[in-house]
Amino acid sequence: ENRSEPHLENQDMRTTLVAGLLLLAILCSSASAQPYGTDILAASTSQALLRISPTGVVNTVVTGVGGTCNMVCMDNDNVHIVICRASPPALLRVDPVLNQIVSTIWSGAPLPYIDYFNPTSTGDFLVAANTDVYVVKGDGSSVKTVYSGAPIQNLQGCIQDLATGLYAMGDITADAVFMIAADGTLVTTYAFSGM
Repeated sequence: ENRSEPHLENQDMRTTLVAGLLLLAILCSSASAQPYGTDILAASTSQALLRISPTGVVNTVVTGVGGTCNMVCMDNDNVHIVICRASPPALLRVDPVLNQIVSTIWSGAPLPYIDYFNPTSTGDFLVAANTDVYVVKGDGSSVKTVYSGAPIQNLQGCIQDLATGLYAMGDITADAVFMIAADGTLVTTYAFSGM
């Protein structure tokens, strides 16, 4: 009787899911969020956060970000939006109803800039910056360096695997996804030829 090992099937499924999510994240350089109805909030290189309706009407939510607003995601409270300014690096919390920045979660060192970010299950933010992985506390109290350097070459995607708690970091130069534990241990590397 030929039966697949259940843990191997789950591993393959998790690998496919992580790879798919990170590829989608890498391809969508201007991330989006849907906090209310079917409107989409999108980052703009014009230093603004935009709301796009299902009919294509574009309205400005906030301006004056002070640098390129390159990413946006829902905050863990499902009320606020968090936008990322690449350089000078900052995570800014926005109230999309009042159309204003309500707080700066973090700005400046030790972050050199921000390539990509995503919220974690703990209410914090996972940040990818070239060869470095950081966790920014959701309340802005601290930034922790989780991982730095080789074999990471050019991170352009990051997400937390909720099943394991590991951080899945997409690297477009290494053509790989690196699974990193919260304590900084590099657990697994999934290489993708020709990504």
